[in-house]
Amino acid sequence: MTNFSITNLHPKLADFKSDVIEGLSQEQKRLLPIYFYDEEGSRLFDQICELDEYYPTRTEMKILTQNASAINDLISEPATIIEYGSGSSTKISSLLANSQKIKSYVPIDISLEHLKKSSLDLAENYRRLDVRAFCADYTDQDSLQNIANDDDGNSKIIFFPGSTIGNLAVNDAIALLKNSRILTKGLGQFLLGIDLIKDQERLVAAYDDAQGVTAAFNKNILVRINRELGANFDLDGFSHEAIFNSELNRMEMHLRSLKDQKVELLGQEFTFTNGESIHTESCHKYSLDTFEQFVNKAQMTCQNIFTDENQDFAVVMLRYLDNDL
Repeated sequence: MTNFSITNLHPKLADFKSDVIEGLSQEQKRLLPIYFYDEEGSRLFDQICELDEYYPTRTEMKILTQNASAINDLISEPATIIEYGSGSSTKISSLLANSQKIKSYVPIDISLEHLKKSSLDLAENYRRLDVRAFCADYTDQDSLQNIANDDDGNSKIIFFPGSTIGNLAVNDAIALLKNSRILTKGLGQFLLGIDLIKDQERLVAAYDDAQGVTAAFNKNILVRINRELGANFDLDGFSHEAIFNSELNRMEMHLRSLKDQKVELLGQEFTFTNGESIHTESCHKYSLDTFEQFVNKAQMTCQNIFTDENQDFAVVMLRYLDNDL
């Protein structure tokens, strides 16, 4: 297919190994959420996005669809959309269907097979579009530089939907925004979704659905560690838990040990007491005021803010305050 290419920048298994060992060696054991997304994890996350309890996906899609024309008016022509964590590339369609300004689409995802299928499907549906996919970690500066070297000369819009920026610690999120300058050279724009503060009961339900899909998604990271790193996690010995941390305004996902147990991993032994948890993900929730203060620390500002009628979610167009890399 002439309008499609894919480049594998080979996210390293060695990083996975060292990150897992480092995380399980902490007093509060943790695993990085980037490792959720093997092929099975990506499939399960797609299921989560369809759940009744999981409001972010459908709310963000509604905002994007209703405001596609206004977003298009903010974009310079010709434009390239670079999507961080593209997954199934479903949300980008709301923008592509309403814009002839977008000439190229660059999806970035760490799940190679999932990326290949979704970006091929999109290239087939939008034959006018140049689709150049990269299997990479969008938080890695070397990977961003490799992608930046594939410059088509168009204006750049980075697209980061799904409130995924809320998964990052504050300093890491600021670093991600700053590092986007590698791709945009401090020009262009950054379009992202953020989840807004709301009733705790709704938040907990969104991360602990009645069908248990989120629980399977959370525990799949242990399945992956067993398969790829030769660990012996007892999957029945851990339960999924979703809690709201009111002090930090974030949802947290944990895997809680149901017994005293030991896990062997690459010649090391990790001990879990009954009730001890592995912190697998944080999902920060924002007010619009605190988010604007937050992006200012990355030398960016909110150009436009689009929300739903209940202000459950926001899609924000950011611009850079200067051209310094």
